[in-house]
Amino acid sequence: MLHLGILDRLDPDTTFEIEGRELSYPTRFRDGSSMMVMMAASADRVQDLISETPFVVAQPMPTKAVVGVNCVHYTDTDCGSYEEIALSVFVEPMDREWRIPWASALGSIIGGEVPSYTWRLGVSSTLSRDCGLRMWGFPKALAELRHTSSPSRERMSWRDGGDTVLELALPGGGRRRSGPISPPVYSLISGRPHVGRLTQSYRGVGYHRRRVEFMLGDHPIADELRDLGLSRPLIGVHNQGLTFEMSAPQPLVSRDLARPLGVG
Repeated sequence: MLHLGILDRLDPDTTFEIEGRELSYPTRFRDGSSMMVMMAASADRVQDLISETPFVVAQPMPTKAVVGVNCVHYTDTDCGSYEEIALSVFVEPMDREWRIPWASALGSIIGGEVPSYTWRLGVSSTLSRDCGLRMWGFPKALAELRHTSSPSRERMSWRDGGDTVLELALPGGGRRRSGPISPPVYSLISGRPHVGRLTQSYRGVGYHRRRVEFMLGDHPIADELRDLGLSRPLIGVHNQGLTFEMSAPQPLVSRDLARPLGVG
């Protein structure tokens, strides 16, 4: 097995001019709300889905991967205000052995100990799309996203040309406070794996196993998710407030070969 480390960090003074804004690292996301649902899926099917990447799907349960659907309503960030829905999977760490016991895997994922890779990421603004593509290599694309909120229910929907891709709804509200955690977030830049750290903390956190609604529509992306053999939601999480800080991405390298790790 290759032992992987981190190549030199990007210049911390790197700046980007995007839609008239000057952006730099760490990029700050000061407020918003989010909800997430995690589901078990066939590890083999998810691995096939991301087969063109160097990432290996983590199996916290025998033959099973954990897929996350993350919906965020950003109200105050360096990249503007926007909605976002990310489809991600938890993968094996590339810089250390995967030794998390099955019994504690879900807690380790929630605690930010396991890296994730996002293969689809819909956003509602061109600014957030271009920031994600240029600054971190995230596969962001414009999407028709709608967030609605009531005292008892939070909902986010993704539509495309009138067709529903997916919809997630959770009970609103929560009394817990979480953070900070800094989970590793993997991406590909010019075909090479990179890692960034998303330092995050939350307030008004609620964990839910009941009254979690996750619906897939009649759309190719919905079919892509269906083909993974998704389970019923393992857990849903709603956060009334969030604070994020995203670091510069760093290339992963093989210590044995002393060169950046590429695809193919």
